[in-house]
Amino acid sequence: MRRPKLKQLSLRNLCIDRLYGRLSQVVVFECLTVLTLCGCTGSDQFLAEMGLALLPAQFSLRQIVASVESVACLRHVIRRSPALTALHLSATSPIADFSFLVEAIEHQGNKLRSLSLHHTEKESDEFTMDEDLFRTLCWHCRNLRQFGFQISDVNDVELGDTFHTMSEHLPSFRHLPELRTVHLRYPIMVHHYGSSDLPQNRTISWHIQKFANAFFQSLDEDGLCPKLNILIFGTYHDPLDQVDGQVHMPRHCFVKGYQNDAFGRRIAVAVHTLPYMLRELDSSMDIIDFDPGCEWVGARPGRIYDRS
Repeated sequence: MRRPKLKQLSLRNLCIDRLYGRLSQVVVFECLTVLTLCGCTGSDQFLAEMGLALLPAQFSLRQIVASVESVACLRHVIRRSPALTALHLSATSPIADFSFLVEAIEHQGNKLRSLSLHHTEKESDEFTMDEDLFRTLCWHCRNLRQFGFQISDVNDVELGDTFHTMSEHLPSFRHLPELRTVHLRYPIMVHHYGSSDLPQNRTISWHIQKFANAFFQSLDEDGLCPKLNILIFGTYHDPLDQVDGQVHMPRHCFVKGYQNDAFGRRIAVAVHTLPYMLRELDSSMDIIDFDPGCEWVGARPGRIYDRS
């Protein structure tokens, strides 16, 4: 039987732990350019089998979007995808497991244009990449234009320490001269002290605005990422899904602008804007489509990266 050479495959909210073998009888996986696995049980086994099948053939994948337990299951798939330019991963395992990516993309990370990494386990404190892992990823992915990753926990915003937490990562941005967009994610956290202690949205927005100004100013003063004009902070959240005692980091979008201070010095500032306006500023900006807060339901696989 002749198998159709599909270019895109999207599986959502399915049980796929034993599906690869049967699906490979009707799908030529080597010809896929876009693979999306979101909300599926058994994604790790599916990807592990896919990575070891048909060796030593290579895949034509240009974009991978996957929610998994451990990113280690993608090791062989990534290695065998030399054309990969977009990688968006959400995992329940500790952030430290993302170190497996370093080995996988060591020889082809310079081809990546869009990368996002997210940790979805709400009960864990291991949200952030350490400085060494972050620096290594930046070093191997020097041509990134869009980068999404997770920083700290929600309590830092209450204390106003977010920029201090992020500042240790800033020197690594010198490896990303092509970067245009950064998406900083926070998990949804359950507050431990009751709903009366939750920070107000106005207070959170003030801290985020302060952070965004400091972020743009620091990079500008050090001459880093001259093409970076967009900062997205937080993830999408439907307020109808909110429960008592739950803290959510509202999503804020900023573009870089400039103004003169009281001494006539020109400084970078963060100008708040709406999400839909970002694409008017940068038509290739699609990382917000893979926002883990909405399980990537807004994504249209291949819309950008499957162009010939």
